[in-house]
Amino acid sequence: MRNFKGWHILAGLAAMAIAAPLGSLMGLNFVADFMFACVAFVAVAFWVDHKLARRRAAKPDVGEIPLRDPADS
Repeated sequence: MRNFKGWHILAGLAAMAIAAPLGSLMGLNFVADFMFACVAFVAVAFWVDHKLARRRAAKPDVGEIPLRDPADS
């Protein structure tokens, strides 16, 4: 699971799954409820993507294969 690059999508879907019933409980109509859930999806997906990108930039991947110089062969 280390190389999985879709964590921001999963977090956005989880936020959407929580926001949809919450919007319904607040009394929003279907269109407003859907829009509320979509905004939550985008906000959480961007936030998680930002956090993961900062973490990846701070710590280089130890599984990368270093490039060899062709002159060494």
